[in-house]
Amino acid sequence: MSEPAKRFTIPGRGDVSEWDYQQWRRQCVDSYQRADFPARLVTWADGWGAGKVQPENADWKRYWQHVKARLDGAGVTLAFIGGRGTGKTQLATCAGRHVCLQGHSARYWRAAFLSENIKRGWDDKATESERKTLASVLRVRLLVVDEIGERNETEWERRNLTNIVCQRHDDSLDTILISNHDPDEFAPCVGDSIADRIAGAGVLVFHWQSFRRRGENGLANGG
Repeated sequence: MSEPAKRFTIPGRGDVSEWDYQQWRRQCVDSYQRADFPARLVTWADGWGAGKVQPENADWKRYWQHVKARLDGAGVTLAFIGGRGTGKTQLATCAGRHVCLQGHSARYWRAAFLSENIKRGWDDKATESERKTLASVLRVRLLVVDEIGERNETEWERRNLTNIVCQRHDDSLDTILISNHDPDEFAPCVGDSIADRIAGAGVLVFHWQSFRRRGENGLANGG
């Protein structure tokens, strides 16, 4: 009696052939690689996905379960705030990996670089890639903006970030903002419109000591 054929399922498409499934998986991996998350953290996230490394901080793992459950395409806006080296960018990288391997798109930007690239995209002499930056931040499934506190804090940058986050929220696209601010400092930094969309369970405070200083094996050099 012959063995039953293996089933290959793609989210939203149902059962497909093995060839179609493998093509889809390659596209997912390519999307993740193009998302520009920090290479060191991509290596860690891939190792974690393969079961080769484990985070040792129970709160970090609890936050990951919370974030994964919220990234359902409903347009959630999350804020990861707290001290440096506590694993904020590391968790956001895992979120990007999760989204991409589900067949969606993600993109990582440092806030200052994002603002600069958007400015260039508005120039009449802008290259195609610079114009694509402006368009992609409004349509990628998950946008991660890191180092919010390292912007120049000009009125243009504050208004630009507000417009991006609010438009993505209206379009049911997920956004993660990362900052080293304390909870009391974060809302004034991003403004009322963004703070209102993050209110409640959307703010995750990484309140523990830096992993870099502690030298934990599970999250060594955590972002």
